[in-house]
Amino acid sequence: FSTFDLSADNAGADFRITQGSDTITIDGVSGTVTLTSVSLTDRNLTFELTAASAPISIPDGAVAVGTGTVSLSANGGSIVDATTGTDGSVGITAGNLTLSTSGTASIGSSGALPDLDVTLSRTLTATSGSGGTFIGSTGSLTVGAVSAGTGAVALTSTTSIVDDASNATAIAGASVSLTATAAIGATGDEMDTTTVNLTLVVGTSFFVANSSDLTDLSITSTQLSDVNTYSLSATNLTFTVTDAGTNYALTNVSDTTGLNFTFSGDEGI
Repeated sequence: FSTFDLSADNAGADFRITQGSDTITIDGVSGTVTLTSVSLTDRNLTFELTAASAPISIPDGAVAVGTGTVSLSANGGSIVDATTGTDGSVGITAGNLTLSTSGTASIGSSGALPDLDVTLSRTLTATSGSGGTFIGSTGSLTVGAVSAGTGAVALTSTTSIVDDASNATAIAGASVSLTATAAIGATGDEMDTTTVNLTLVVGTSFFVANSSDLTDLSITSTQLSDVNTYSLSATNLTFTVTDAGTNYALTNVSDTTGLNFTFSGDEGI
């Protein structure tokens, strides 16, 4: 490692750190483990926390591995941003990022602690417990398989949210919220989702394919450019909405099983 610093609260007598290559395994901890500083040059980091309930806390600027891969796993605890109050300061900079929690644990937070802020040059993969997955990206966010079970998924990007070009991977949760200042998905490479409750906040165009029957759909256009394309498919849904640059035309939005639908933007409808 170039640098590796961590702190652990309530470390028991059997507190152990095992390093094999670039894999760090920690057990015997009942409190928070904070990754204070991890710096690698284009290498891979696998960090496994085996304690039953200990969370992994990520301060601003804590983990930086260039284009390498970061894998963080907490067995029972959450993976959280250590910064309270405001979002936006990057905690993890990497190529690929894989995050895993279980049970009722979360990745990031929608409550007192902010979402987990990252900058990635490759792909995000995440599996959380029912506490949900809440991740914010500085720069474009390419998404592979993200699953929160019965929890919520909320992903934000300062530019675009991009699909990983595989129909075998999807963003899945009881609710899915995607927020991008530019596009979500792309022509011929739709963002794959599996949810009954979908929220899209988009600056330009969106291309989304949802495999479930929606009960709730909320769309907000922040209109970064004048003419955009809105493409959405879902089970039992007919969706024909266009943006002519001066007004939105909601030609046909219908669902044979019923739908709670909201749409807002900065043009006339």
